[in-house]
Amino acid sequence: MAEIDLIVTALGYLDPLDADELAMLTMLREAQRTRQSPTMGRAKTAIIVRAMLRSRP
Repeated sequence: MAEIDLIVTALGYLDPLDADELAMLTMLREAQRTRQSPTMGRAKTAIIVRAMLRSRP
C-alpha cells in the first residue's frame, strides 16, 4: 500500500484537480481506508502518470 500512499500524497499537492484526477483520488483514498488494492487499467494508470508529471516541482 506504500505506492497508494505515495500517489495520494502527490495528488494532494495538485491544485486544481480535474474530474478524472478527483475521481482517482477518491478511489485511492477508499483503497487506503479499506486496505484493498484497487484494480486499474491503462486509462486509470494514464491519469496517475499525468498527475504525477504535473506534481513535479
